[in-house]
Amino acid sequence: MGKKVNLHFGGLTLAILFGVSSSMSTAVAETQVPLQISIADFVPSTEPSLKLVGNATVDGNSLRLTEAKNWMQGVALFNTPQTLTSSRSFSAHFSMSISDPICHQGLGADGISFLIQGASDTKHAPGNGVGYAGTEMSLAVEFDTYHNGEFQDPPGQHIGLSLHGDPSSYATTLSPYTLNDGRVYYVWLEYDGASKYMEVRISDGATRPAEATMRTQVDLSGVLEDSVFIGFSASTGACNEQHEIKTLYFHNNYLKDGIKVSAAS
Repeated sequence: MGKKVNLHFGGLTLAILFGVSSSMSTAVAETQVPLQISIADFVPSTEPSLKLVGNATVDGNSLRLTEAKNWMQGVALFNTPQTLTSSRSFSAHFSMSISDPICHQGLGADGISFLIQGASDTKHAPGNGVGYAGTEMSLAVEFDTYHNGEFQDPPGQHIGLSLHGDPSSYATTLSPYTLNDGRVYYVWLEYDGASKYMEVRISDGATRPAEATMRTQVDLSGVLEDSVFIGFSASTGACNEQHEIKTLYFHNNYLKDGIKVSAAS
């Protein structure tokens, strides 16, 4: 096992297990499964672990992908690649905030994507490319705040699953929330390579919902490689908003009940 130490981040106590081989310090989830990536705050000390492209930067306690300005794009990938199982299963949990939308009709644009990709470089596409368009051997789970009819987007803010950098999503569902209202939203992603089902959950609270917001069958065996890079992208166009990531936890296998970060007083 290793040595367990409690670390405090802004009122949250995380149990950290040292002595486990991983790319970063490992937070112990309630399932007691070591995590490959565990970021409770994107403080300046986390910046060397990231490849920041375009407008992405670590600012305060957040990973800011773009400011609320037109025609910006930002991508952040962790420098250390992660190894997936042969089934390409994984679990992820993160929190994000999209704020200050400026656009005709007050809509804002364009959104945030969670990325898993085979290469450490990226196209960091602006506007409706949401920072990932054109990145081959990639999976993007996008939280899209703008309706692009040319990509067959549903009519409203939505969640989309995109493959190989194609902004025409493989699957979509309308968001149950107004994603760019400035609140912090919590997201859980689980991919079961055995059944080939991807589940996406989103909530305005830190408790994982029982029901998936989106559940779709997709075969990632020909999309993702053994070794992948984890990160995020975002973009603005003629409309804009600020895109921030607050936390990230990643495990390179399927966890049926998702990642639940332990908190103790």
